[in-house]
Amino acid sequence: MVRIHIIGAGVVGAATGKGFLQHGYDVRFLDTDPGRVQELAAQGLSADLPDRIALSDGDAVFISVTALTSARGIDLSHVYAATEKTAETDFLNPRLVTIASRRRGDAAHRNLVWLMADFGSSLRWMPLEAAEFQKYVNNVGNAIKVSTYNWFRLYGQRCGLSSQEVDEAFDLSLLSAENLWNPVYGTRDFGAYGGACLPKDTRAMICHARDLGLDTALLDATEEINALVARDAARWDLQEVVTHRDGARRDVPPWNGSGVRNA
Repeated sequence: MVRIHIIGAGVVGAATGKGFLQHGYDVRFLDTDPGRVQELAAQGLSADLPDRIALSDGDAVFISVTALTSARGIDLSHVYAATEKTAETDFLNPRLVTIASRRRGDAAHRNLVWLMADFGSSLRWMPLEAAEFQKYVNNVGNAIKVSTYNWFRLYGQRCGLSSQEVDEAFDLSLLSAENLWNPVYGTRDFGAYGGACLPKDTRAMICHARDLGLDTALLDATEEINALVARDAARWDLQEVVTHRDGARRDVPPWNGSGVRNA
């Protein structure tokens, strides 16, 4: 029987190990917290402190520990509260599994595909750096969306709308706002947003929100990022003009100033 070691038996590590257990693998949980080890052992699971186990005894090792983002680390209490009820179900029924390794088709890639084959999910391979980027895009993108709609809710309240009216507006936006019904919207490399409506309405909301005494840092950042992307695209367009004039070879990005990808 294949033996799997799970290093770090918190919410994600425990869900991972329990998921593999349900698929018939021999799983051992390793954690530096003696209390956590005792808690898992009380559930009938194989658990121990890391220094008591030889990792070479396992066929696969999964590391599920907190990545520090500052000298003081990060407070994950809110994450645990939000995920502990669904973590095991999410692991057993993944929408997608991203497999990262140094090279496509290497031993790590092949072994992970074999381990996850029975889960019935789409498996996608990415290089290590790209997979880490994808993870942050997922989580930070969620954080930005939550903060954005929390800000819209505050704005609606300052405008005198009830919570029910705000919710109804959001529900209608799910049908009418392309960024909500079209999952690809805004994710392709088409440059800065433009046209008439988006810049005009963003500027109008900033002015009105300030009149209402509401902080506009979120919308200010939206305009600043858009201006930055537009300036960057304009710089590359100028390089293209110079290239055509002097025949020199230049790197050209996959977009042009009108937001259309180059072939």
